[in-house]
Amino acid sequence: MKKNILKTVVFIFALFSFGIASGQRGINTPTPSAALDIVATGEITSPKGVLKVKNSSAAEMVTVINDGTVGINQPSPSPDALLELSSTTKALLITRVDNTAAIANPVDGMILYDKSVNCFKSYENNAWSPCLSK
Repeated sequence: MKKNILKTVVFIFALFSFGIASGQRGINTPTPSAALDIVATGEITSPKGVLKVKNSSAAEMVTVINDGTVGINQPSPSPDALLELSSTTKALLITRVDNTAAIANPVDGMILYDKSVNCFKSYENNAWSPCLSK
């Protein structure tokens, strides 16, 4: 009985000591500042990924490069793109809102699909554009 209690106490102490109980995990950092904090190491000018997510067939699904470039279904995203999507069978689905009033604080450069008038709109020069698709 004493051995079981001792094992339990040691286990609980280990949980708290290694941050497991706090819910934060760090990779290449002893002090994670988020639920999952990944810090790249090595050659920072290299196009190697900082983060790669693969499916059960080991196909790369998401790649994050050192400079913040993200590829979805694109293991080598273009260095001139912030986000590169790649698919021959799927499309990009833009945010759909009931109307532009749903956006409390719009900023220039936003694009959305306005369901009240069934069209795409962009926010530019501090105003929503007329329908882009009509």
